[in-house]
Amino acid sequence: MSRKSPNIVVRVFTVFILAHPISGSVTSAVCGWSGTAPFCSGGCSSGQTQLPSNSQKCGTGSCCWTGSKALCCTLPSCPSGFEWARNQVGVDPCFLASQISEACAPTNQLEILIGNGNSYAPPTASDATPCTCSSPLYFLASACAFCQGGTYVDWKTWSAACTTIVTSASGLMASASGIPDLPPWSLLNVTAQPSFNATIAQDVAEGMPVPATSTSTVMTTQTLAGSSATPTETPSPSQLSHSKSSMKGKSAVGAAVGGTIGGIALVALLAFWCRRTSPQARSFEQPQVPDRGSSFRTTLVNERPLTSSEFGDGRGSSM
Repeated sequence: MSRKSPNIVVRVFTVFILAHPISGSVTSAVCGWSGTAPFCSGGCSSGQTQLPSNSQKCGTGSCCWTGSKALCCTLPSCPSGFEWARNQVGVDPCFLASQISEACAPTNQLEILIGNGNSYAPPTASDATPCTCSSPLYFLASACAFCQGGTYVDWKTWSAACTTIVTSASGLMASASGIPDLPPWSLLNVTAQPSFNATIAQDVAEGMPVPATSTSTVMTTQTLAGSSATPTETPSPSQLSHSKSSMKGKSAVGAAVGGTIGGIALVALLAFWCRRTSPQARSFEQPQVPDRGSSFRTTLVNERPLTSSEFGDGRGSSM
């Protein structure tokens, strides 16, 4: 797939931002429930974003008889120039990171993406979940911090307190519901790409080939038991293409050899059949019969019979 061709001014601006992010602190994702039981009519005010939640009936308090509550959040967001970081439906990485964090967070945990000065705090032993200990969330939270001018840690530091690690979208979906569509750069192999890299992420988002040090991972959930787990790798598209080409080449060679041998056998069979059915071959197979004279004469199948004058009366001619 070829690289898209954005407006040159926007492209130069984006490259400048990637190389020189504006220094600043990151904003935490802080949420609260709107709506009062038993007759709930939850809604978010301007400046807030409603996150999907499985707890809209009760929130953190009494459950609704009618209506539902709303989880309203003040979320960070990426400025202009980082459109490449959004998913297929245009949702930016800060919203995606907040939504993943909320999917596994207890209902009473209101600060779901915790700002720690100029970066986002890694999970601790007390709040580690399959969502916060996932490599997609790590990449998204790092991108969210980067686009705000903040910093980020590497994956080893982020996952230090984790006992369960998730490295894929399907692994997240198996751990919690409400996982959004994820951009492809957030699904890079965290073993081969152990730290967020904005340049590589943008290249992947724009359809460039995955770098040689980064390969796709199998959709797995890994449990750590005193040792680090390594994601299982699947063949890259180029490896699959090479494998298919090799199989096709072997099949073609086999078919050619088989066809040659079959052709030789057919020619030999036809030659043998022609030899058996030729008149010359048949003439040598006819039986010999004795003539009426004192000598023997060979009679062929299609030979004309002798007349009486040619045969003689057996008495000989008179002198």
